[in-house]
Amino acid sequence: MLNKMRESAGSWMIKILLGVIVLAFVFMGAGSFNANRTTKAATVNGEPISIREYQQAYQGIIERLRQQFGDRLNNDMLEMFDVKKQAINQVIETELLRQTAKKYNLQVAPDELAETITSIPAFQRNGSFNQQQYRMVLNQNRLSPESFEALQRESMLIQKLRSIVASGIQVSPAEAQEWYNWQNAEIKIDYALFQPSDYADLAVDEEALKAYYEANKPAYKTQPKIKARYVKFSPENYLARIDIAEADIEAYYRNNLDKYKQPATVHARHILLKLPKEADPELVAEKRNKAMEIMEQAKSGADFAELAKTYSEGPSKDKGGDLGTFQRDEMVKPFSDKAFAMAAGEISEPVRTRFGWHIIKVEEKTEKSVKPLDAVKAEIREILAMEEAKNKAYDEALAMYNISFTDDDLVKNTANRDDVSVQTTDFFTKEEGPAAVSAAKGFAEAAFKLPEMDVSDIKELGDSFYLIQVIDKQDSQIPELEAVRDKVTRDWKHQEQKEAARTAAAEFLETVKSMGSIKDAGEKADIEINTTDFFNRNKSIPDIGRDQALIESAFDLSAGDPFPKEPVDGRKGFYVIGFAGKQMPEPDAFEKEKPSVVRKLMNQKQSQYMDAWIAQLREKSDIEITEQLMN
Repeated sequence: MLNKMRESAGSWMIKILLGVIVLAFVFMGAGSFNANRTTKAATVNGEPISIREYQQAYQGIIERLRQQFGDRLNNDMLEMFDVKKQAINQVIETELLRQTAKKYNLQVAPDELAETITSIPAFQRNGSFNQQQYRMVLNQNRLSPESFEALQRESMLIQKLRSIVASGIQVSPAEAQEWYNWQNAEIKIDYALFQPSDYADLAVDEEALKAYYEANKPAYKTQPKIKARYVKFSPENYLARIDIAEADIEAYYRNNLDKYKQPATVHARHILLKLPKEADPELVAEKRNKAMEIMEQAKSGADFAELAKTYSEGPSKDKGGDLGTFQRDEMVKPFSDKAFAMAAGEISEPVRTRFGWHIIKVEEKTEKSVKPLDAVKAEIREILAMEEAKNKAYDEALAMYNISFTDDDLVKNTANRDDVSVQTTDFFTKEEGPAAVSAAKGFAEAAFKLPEMDVSDIKELGDSFYLIQVIDKQDSQIPELEAVRDKVTRDWKHQEQKEAARTAAAEFLETVKSMGSIKDAGEKADIEINTTDFFNRNKSIPDIGRDQALIESAFDLSAGDPFPKEPVDGRKGFYVIGFAGKQMPEPDAFEKEKPSVVRKLMNQKQSQYMDAWIAQLREKSDIEITEQLMN
């Protein structure tokens, strides 16, 4: 069956479909093409959770991560976020809530469901629910009205349960004020900074260096490396063989006319007399009268560009008011409406926008049109040729892959071919990839998943297709000191500098405590003491920046306990700090913020309580997760 699928995969587009099938196999537990399949992801108190529910949760999490991280999202990040675990926990939690709602006989009335659905903006036209829009949106998402309404009913049921569980949570005014004061209290500190870079003059102690290396050997362990052979199938290599028929070019043009539509444009100059947004009527009239005088000069034959240089108050003044060529939606509406209604050479009366009064001169006007076929024929030919060349490259890769399915030696399979050749990389790591390959990162990710001497399936990397074969591997190793001496020396020096800064800061802090004054101690030791402005827990420290360790230590100080127990290990070095003042927020400020503070605290407490309640519910339940799914 696999061979038949290969034979029928006649273009590179088919591999996308094959990828979808593989994904389905993986989710269904058939990634290794064996008979050990599963149709459920887990059971909760004897109730099964289908693999489809798990898939939907998994894909939902992936989509949220993709929106957050874009193209940076990769396999390593998916492992870091433990998406499988998140997805299975999500569906288990939903099933627990579903069962609990059923236990307490919670219901969603038909009218209640209908009201919720009809109020969803995606199903509305002109502010009202529209049945046709409703079905269209559901069809686009591959849902029937029945299945969507069942999902919506379940969602509302669970939300009802959540509301009931969290309904007893309250936030008192005193609790809200205490939280507000804690968040908005401000403090200022005196400080001295001891930076490791101030202790750079350190001689290398050979014995200490060796001892440091021995104690930190695992940190210098090399990464695993592999060497690979590969065959690259690049579309560019097949372009010379491609002949695109005129009929295909014409068909592409007809099917993609929107790509070749050219919007109407105007090339114009303007003279702007600025007005404030809230200008009084007298100023508006005064500026308009001035604009009328300038317009009369322009219409009487004065050079418009010179008038703009003299009178305009806009950024285009020095260019004679030249705005270049623009489309209708690239300017504010009153300006565009007027400019696009004028003829070339015409000068407008003053036009009012939010910027002020404009006098417009249209230099040139182009009506909307469609590029003729002859003007884009070469471009289309190039597009179609590249598509065809990509198909050809994939077909060639597929043909060689079929041969390599039973014979893992790529060298033999390319021995008598002139169009492709086997390339061999140097040893490379997973992070760096081979230097000679343009898509090095993707190549490395694919290669490191292969057993030695196995040939990969077809990998699309960049614009080309690859078959990869790992031919040698090097395990991680701990090198001898001489091989990493420079790095070890840098690390040892950094540690010694940091320790010297810590020691100096600790000694100074003892002096501060004994004298009871950081400023007096600084003067005695000739150490610079600075004082910050007031700052709160949520802001950067003036002249220092955002340093959480320093902020937390600062707010532990008070007039009665003005110094920390030890220097603060901050982002820039070690700080010795002293209390210099504290101020609380004004009571009136809290009263203004009180409703939002109460809401925020309520949401936090309800969320924490709900998490704890679900954890207890889970502890008391019989839950089995399909092991094959998580592995």
